[in-house]
Amino acid sequence: MKRLRLSFLGLFMSAVAVQGQVVFSEDEKNYVASYASSTSMETTATTPGSQDIPENGFHPSGILSNWYVSGKVAATAFAGTPQGCSDLFNRTTPSLQVTLGKWHTPYFGTRFSFEGLKFKTAHLEKHDFRNYHLDLMLNVSAFHQEKNENISKWKFVPFIGAGTIHNSTLHKSLFAINYGLLCSYRVAGRLSVSAELGGTTTRESFDGMGNGNRFKDNLIGAKMGLTLDIGKQGWNHKQNPGLIYRAPVAETAPMSFPKNNYRGLKQLTERVKAKEEMEKSNLRNHFDAPILFFFKINTTDLIDAQQKVEIAEIAAAMKEYNLKAKVIGAADSQTGSKQHNRKLSIKRAKYIAKLLIDAGVEKERLRGISQGGINIYKPYTANRHTCVILSKYQAPDDKQ
Repeated sequence: MKRLRLSFLGLFMSAVAVQGQVVFSEDEKNYVASYASSTSMETTATTPGSQDIPENGFHPSGILSNWYVSGKVAATAFAGTPQGCSDLFNRTTPSLQVTLGKWHTPYFGTRFSFEGLKFKTAHLEKHDFRNYHLDLMLNVSAFHQEKNENISKWKFVPFIGAGTIHNSTLHKSLFAINYGLLCSYRVAGRLSVSAELGGTTTRESFDGMGNGNRFKDNLIGAKMGLTLDIGKQGWNHKQNPGLIYRAPVAETAPMSFPKNNYRGLKQLTERVKAKEEMEKSNLRNHFDAPILFFFKINTTDLIDAQQKVEIAEIAAAMKEYNLKAKVIGAADSQTGSKQHNRKLSIKRAKYIAKLLIDAGVEKERLRGISQGGINIYKPYTANRHTCVILSKYQAPDDKQ
């Protein structure tokens, strides 16, 4: 029995090391290459033009993260050797299942289950049983989620495991193999509805009527119930080893996001100085000078406080060259819900707009826009930003 318990423990711990990977699309690879070449950042990539450059993978979830507990009612039928005269429906009885599980990555998880109550033998005698088992789970639906949503609505999970099944009536415990398919749908927040089809196979002597050691006694069950998530839910992405961003040599602190090098502001200065040439070339209304302000996760705190210097320069340029600005807030779609990211992007846009107003920009020259959660920039932390885009301002009195 000790050896069996150790095998269960090893089965549980082995799942922690498994990691998931996703793949860049061709458009994403082209974008990363063009973005990196136009900044002061050094880029190291795997084989150029390769079709299988891995994107960010996932760190295994923490000890207290991504747990769940579920309870289900079941209809269990015994099918064994000897078969007996009754059919499968006559041997069906109600049972209960309680499960504690954990998702180690979006793709792989483990769970410990207890199920039991009574079952009918081939002679329709009722025996008490208890089934303890540890299962490995594979979330097939995670491989088909385009953005690897933090918390998916649907889960289709085949599983297989092993454990001990105990016939309390005969005081007999045997090794058993468990298998099946679990489906769940998230109905609200942390609550999901789940259904399961599965079976347990053990030796034919389990019901007291077989004599051999062959695995010919089976309990087949259909289960339905509720699942409640426990602890922090979500995943921490790890840096793609094939696409490494390094801060400029002058920087002492490593950055996990594209460092803003004031390229947008420099382009703005150059373009407004050449205003007459822009008007001749029909580019008088747009300056194509986006200026990005990067934020810490889930806050309106700038990653680099020195970016506030840009606010005064933008405000001065807007007043001197009669400009207006779009202030576009955004959040990282890989963390947080759509509703939360929408509110966060609005807060980030309002924060930069307020700084511009405090610097002397008239409110009517600003237009706030919320993008919500986006997944455009790589690495994904760069999507936590507000973008300021400047263009020519036309006062209401000047409109024809």
